[in-house]
Amino acid sequence: LVDSISYSLEKKFICTDAFLDLAQAFDRVLHKGLLYKLKSIFPSYYYLIFKSYLEDRHFVVRPGFSMSDISPICAGIPQGAVAAPLLFNLFIADQPTTPNTITDDFADDKALLAHQSNPELASHFIQQHLNLLSIWYKE
Repeated sequence: LVDSISYSLEKKFICTDAFLDLAQAFDRVLHKGLLYKLKSIFPSYYYLIFKSYLEDRHFVVRPGFSMSDISPICAGIPQGAVAAPLLFNLFIADQPTTPNTITDDFADDKALLAHQSNPELASHFIQQHLNLLSIWYKE
């Protein structure tokens, strides 16, 4: 990120940026989708470890003196675990990219950069990338 901005300054380019913070990103990862991706990446023994880590989790809500029924947890990466950032990064690894923008990710934060001599063109490239990401996030 710093190198890209420094490059723009050295070349006297316009550096257009967009910074995204994905709200509740770790909580919104669907287990089925994550496991589908993990199955294609890892050997079966690693996949089965991750599967056992994510499946068969349940929760109960206790408002006041009553208690809800037990419900399955179908989404979310358990935060605080050593594997959480790895699992999240693997889940988002297939986000769309474009040849005219640079991306930098840190956990659930994403930076998009475009450096051009023309500010309108740089903004256009950022908007194109944002449009692609919007579609990806909805899916």
